[in-house]
Amino acid sequence: MDQMVVPLSSFDLEGFVRSIEEFISQVYYDADNPVTMIHIVEHSGNVVQVPDDVPRNPVDEIREGLSVLFPITSIIDEGPVACADGNSYNVDPDQDADQIPSESLLSDFREGMDDDYDYDGDIYPDEPDPTVTDYLSYYGFLLYTQDRDLFIRSMKCVPSLFDENSYKAFNVDEMGVFEDAAIAFLDRFISG
Repeated sequence: MDQMVVPLSSFDLEGFVRSIEEFISQVYYDADNPVTMIHIVEHSGNVVQVPDDVPRNPVDEIREGLSVLFPITSIIDEGPVACADGNSYNVDPDQDADQIPSESLLSDFREGMDDDYDYDGDIYPDEPDPTVTDYLSYYGFLLYTQDRDLFIRSMKCVPSLFDENSYKAFNVDEMGVFEDAAIAFLDRFISG
């Protein structure tokens, strides 16, 4: 799945966030504050570093127009990898590492933007950034609103090689062995 668009009124955003927070609490190190694994993403794909002690509400952030990335897998490694659907899947890290990021995050936002501004310097290329690694990467869904629609994009979040606390998110066309499970998980929150 590259992108899904649903009317915001047809998506149980609160239920989705609650379910992701429960998933994070089960599989990530910071079970007491799961929102630390839910990231705000800039149009360039950079993950915004928000201090852990800053109160956040991902539902409000999305409604305010921010792009928010929710992990739907645990860290991709050899052996079983947990997915937000409640199951674990065996992943071949060599095959998963071949997942190439697709078009830039800003491609959907270009229409109506200032034609005189050079956005190319702000956008990641179609090829993976050489400063990132697939080590400690995970798949997620990026949610953002436009008008009354909710856009959901498949993403892969990877850490920078040069800063262990810095992450970058890339669009992906599919999520390997997680693809069907991820779509079925999303369907739980869509009504009508």
